[in-house]
Amino acid sequence: LLLLAFTLLSWTQLRLTAASASPDFIVTIYLLALFWLYLSYAQTPSTFHPLLFCILFIATAIATKLSAAPIALIAAVILAIFIKKGFRKLFYASLLAAGLAAIILMTKNGIASGFLFYPMTMADILQADWKMDTAIVNDFRKYIFDYAILSDTYNPSAAEALSFPGWIKIWWAQVSFPDKLILASIPPAMALNLIRVIRKKKSHPTSWWIAFFVCFTGVMVWFVNAPAFRFGTGFLFPLLFLNLPWDLPGKMKPYSSFARTSSVMLFLAVGVYSVFRLTADFKPEQYIYPAGLTKHPVMQVECEGKTFMQTEQFCGFANLPCIHTSCDRIKYRGGSLREGFRAR
Repeated sequence: LLLLAFTLLSWTQLRLTAASASPDFIVTIYLLALFWLYLSYAQTPSTFHPLLFCILFIATAIATKLSAAPIALIAAVILAIFIKKGFRKLFYASLLAAGLAAIILMTKNGIASGFLFYPMTMADILQADWKMDTAIVNDFRKYIFDYAILSDTYNPSAAEALSFPGWIKIWWAQVSFPDKLILASIPPAMALNLIRVIRKKKSHPTSWWIAFFVCFTGVMVWFVNAPAFRFGTGFLFPLLFLNLPWDLPGKMKPYSSFARTSSVMLFLAVGVYSVFRLTADFKPEQYIYPAGLTKHPVMQVECEGKTFMQTEQFCGFANLPCIHTSCDRIKYRGGSLREGFRAR
């Protein structure tokens, strides 16, 4: 819950939820709720109904953004628990939720791109006249990776020059100082946790190891595909939490001296982080009156005999139909706008 509070007050997350089509913050909320419930109830033999909510969080998170896919392992573990304990209704309800999520995900991606797991090209079984070329999908996936490294300094020539391991230095330079603290805290926390396990000769519960494996896998997938900090918070925060020197959520003593001290320190960190974001990303007058989107010039253009409004940035201030690129990207499916477009 403390890490959830940190995320709620993170300007990076809130800004990109309000001004971006990428639902990273929403998926982070689902993942934090999932790990909390799973660690709290997976070891409780008498109460397994909350685990159904874990299935719902998993299904919704993956349907919202495919990068959350590593949590599917937790769903498989929960389904195995339901079978072992004889909870047939919970098992079938979980399968229904997972099936609906899969249908939503594949329908959304199929309509948008012609690929069921876009921006991945695997399971290429859908045939549609609006289907994107494989090369376009691969280029877009590379763009996501390049932009995650270069951020606001992105340009095609700089992206072409990226190579491993040289891009790590460029990426690290783009990460803000508070986010660097989170990233830099994880390796030593993992090392200290391993030392504690070795010294005490007492391993964590199975649920802890499953959650750890899922978080670690999620972080690795994030790092090699799109290492922008906001894309990975749903796995980075739980991974750090799992390796901090306190017990699992269900066994924590919230009124102990250590827990109180840790809570105060973390909330102080949240406050400092919030002040940093306010001073770094806002002008004083914006505290009262939000700046909103910057207006850009709009012009009228003809694309293959049809009239469009064109802008260099966003179509929010333009009349429809509007494009924010050149006519070269417009390819009709038929003779009218109602029949839609094909990707170029």
